[in-house]
Amino acid sequence: MQQCGGVYLHGFLSSGNSQKGQWLKQRLKNVTASNNQAVSCKLFTPSYSMQNPSQSVDFLQAYIEDTGLPSSHVPWFLIGSSMGGFYAQYLAQQYRVPYIMINPALDPVGLMKDYMGEHQNPYSGETIIIDETYRNDLANYYCKPNDEIPCLLLLDEKDEVIPYRQSYEMYRTGNPNHVTRLFNGGSHAFEHMSEAEEEIRNFLKKSVTK
Repeated sequence: MQQCGGVYLHGFLSSGNSQKGQWLKQRLKNVTASNNQAVSCKLFTPSYSMQNPSQSVDFLQAYIEDTGLPSSHVPWFLIGSSMGGFYAQYLAQQYRVPYIMINPALDPVGLMKDYMGEHQNPYSGETIIIDETYRNDLANYYCKPNDEIPCLLLLDEKDEVIPYRQSYEMYRTGNPNHVTRLFNGGSHAFEHMSEAEEEIRNFLKKSVTK
């Protein structure tokens, strides 16, 4: 059986054991290739520190290398939610692999202006301090859509944390490699996973599996 791999990046104050990450891990165990053959897909769901952006990126790069995916012949992809979507966009362009973003925080410098101060991750107990140094570090990982790298953007219109329009407009490039799906209603938690499953599978069939 053919194989593929993926890495899911969780959001701010979350973990790799989040409901969304585990749902994706289970639902994407088996996908379909472009030749309609069955593909066994292993999705990794790491938990990573968010004490500072450079530390997050360094850890994720090391983790991805440890999976063996970049050096293998197995096609693979990245998928991220909220802040994880921001890091998925950056890392996918570094590795030049397809990526999926769910309600991504593509302007975290601006977003974090409203989150200045101390926060505790309820899953890891980690204390995170958002200050100007943290926000300046985030700016190092901004990037724009790359015409050659496929991306699927999934958005809930009623996201109460991150207004959808910036991401929506950024990825309305007219390039067939960039697919955007905006769902009515919903929230930042993204309430349309079941409805988005077919969209995700179609994206993987076209962009990841061979």
